[in-house]
Amino acid sequence: MGGGIKLYDTTLRDGVQREKIERLHAPIGLDLGGGSPGEIALSIVAELVSVRYQRTGKPMMYTERQEHFGKV
Repeated sequence: MGGGIKLYDTTLRDGVQREKIERLHAPIGLDLGGGSPGEIALSIVAELVSVRYQRTGKPMMYTERQEHFGKV
């Protein structure tokens, strides 16, 4: 997270409004366990989708939405 703080400070110093900076999200991926380029890309896209729909990224079986997919 240290890099994110440095980027935040630099962007603020460059004159970008604090409100705009606070709306940014810089995904680095969900912890899916993969290490290949494709798996890393998948984890980043998964994080983007979870943020877009304001979801947690938890397995569906642990959410209120499990009725849409059947109980495990």
